Amino acid sequence: MLGKEIMLDAAKDIFGYKSNFSDKLSENEIRELFLWLTRAFPKEDDPQFEGAHMVTSREEISHFRDNLIIKLQDRGTSKSIEMLEDLEKVSGYDLKYYIIKAKESYRINNWVPIEPKDLLRMTNNSLSRLILNNEDLLSAVLESLERLEKKLHGETPLSFLLWNSLGGDIYKPKEENDLSDYIKSHLVDDLSKTNLLILREVEIRRGTGKRGQPGERTDIYVLGKVPNTSNFVKLIIEVKGCWHNEINKAMETQLLKRYMNENDCDYGLYLIGWFHCSQWPNKDDTRKNRIGVTDLKRAQSKFDDQASQLSDQDKRVRACVLNCTLR
Repeated sequence: MLGKEIMLDAAKDIFGYKSNFSDKLSENEIRELFLWLTRAFPKEDDPQFEGAHMVTSREEISHFRDNLIIKLQDRGTSKSIEMLEDLEKVSGYDLKYYIIKAKESYRINNWVPIEPKDLLRMTNNSLSRLILNNEDLLSAVLESLERLEKKLHGETPLSFLLWNSLGGDIYKPKEENDLSDYIKSHLVDDLSKTNLLILREVEIRRGTGKRGQPGERTDIYVLGKVPNTSNFVKLIIEVKGCWHNEINKAMETQLLKRYMNENDCDYGLYLIGWFHCSQWPNKDDTRKNRIGVTDLKRAQSKFDDQASQLSDQDKRVRACVLNCTLR
């Protein structure tokens, strides 16, 4: 095998203990090299020596191969963590310790100290949130939506604002755009102290057709700057009424594959307005007949499972079923 012969001939110069060869490689290149070396020079064939001896070329290669894992660990980047987790799956090596150490390095490398003014603001206001990453942003938005649901069903319920009265005790839900506007207005007001920019109908892709059709638009786009850094956090929220024709697949086809992918956004929230209640009769609005699951908790569980299946190391999707029913 020519590749093995070349490696053995160059082992002293390229793979010696003073070599910085792997420092010039990307995380993905280190992964590919490690996999090739494990195939060409399996660990079970590594030479075993006792006592003082001359280090052979084969021994140099085995040390270099194993040290590639240390290189990924010490880089402490999100990509190096991803490569280590992938290598554990495909190589058969137990790399849990190195993954833990890589995550520790990542936290150290990306730690942003809290300024005194931010700490004081958080202690003075229980609703204040220090948002340092996309996960913090998603958590803050979900907490805000919990507060919105309490407003909709509180002592003075506001859920009627999302319904059109047809007379008597008969109502029908307002359109999805009205629901999105209401949610956006709440988020702007509720998260005003977190320095977040919340936009409605953000254009992701300009239309290129001959008729000049508009580009695809997200429902709600949340953008924020991480304090004391040049980094930004962002979240796309796709809002759907529970009657939507594509409610069971739009989480994947619209939110994940179009809006998130085409806007370089790693975090998405699939937000469903839940309107199923007795004040909305089937005969007066055919939209109600489209609802498959009629129990809110079952719907939340169903879309939680779907979001979990669609999420991976690169993209994170969550689902939220917002109770908009009338009492």
